[in-house]
Amino acid sequence: MDARAPIAVLWAMRAVVLTVGEEDPNVIAGVRALGADTVVTTARPSLAAAHLAEAAGLRYIPFLSTADVDRLLTDSGYRAAVSAIPGIAGFHYMNDQIIEGYTSAVEQERAYTILKSLFPAAIVIHPTRLDLLATDPTFADSCVRPEFTDYVAPYFYPVASTVLGPQQEDDPWEERLARVRNTRGWDENDLRRRENLQHPLDNKREMSNYIVQNTADVGFARRQVREVLSRILANSAMGA
Repeated sequence: MDARAPIAVLWAMRAVVLTVGEEDPNVIAGVRALGADTVVTTARPSLAAAHLAEAAGLRYIPFLSTADVDRLLTDSGYRAAVSAIPGIAGFHYMNDQIIEGYTSAVEQERAYTILKSLFPAAIVIHPTRLDLLATDPTFADSCVRPEFTDYVAPYFYPVASTVLGPQQEDDPWEERLARVRNTRGWDENDLRRRENLQHPLDNKREMSNYIVQNTADVGFARRQVREVLSRILANSAMGA
């Protein structure tokens, strides 16, 4: 049976992806001010984030790891807790225990099938790293499976702002640890494991086409995003 059958028409999205700040009313208001209609978060489902998104008129798409998806199937309490959060329009998923982007085809099929069976009206997304298509000749065959995502969502990685929040190249370890303890509840082992799965920040800057400095207030970030978007649109128009 086709797991996509409950959805006849998929809606278009103007989405902003947040690595931090999904429970900050000013951040959510800033997302709406950019003209977005959807907020995608790298954090797991949150009642506070869902309420803020709904109040701002935004669809809400939080993150689930493939392990979280398996837990939904086996842990009725966890499944009930996620189901009780109102306004979740969908989920994006990946295996967060390996290098970003390398969720296997088998894991994708399992996660997609579980999510569509438990939440048939939800949009389920597995994003695709475009840079790996150019740098890893095995990536397309092993990891690119458009049949296990309701939207093909390509993105470039690395970027200047990471899942660890806004960071400077020379931030001391203690500051980085304090930041993710406060924003994500991670301990020292969590941070070390995730940093070991990422490229150094210097390499990220060298490989990025556009960089947004996420080190000041929301207004500063918003102005940069608008400038970058204008440059992307202008470049696209010239290439058309």
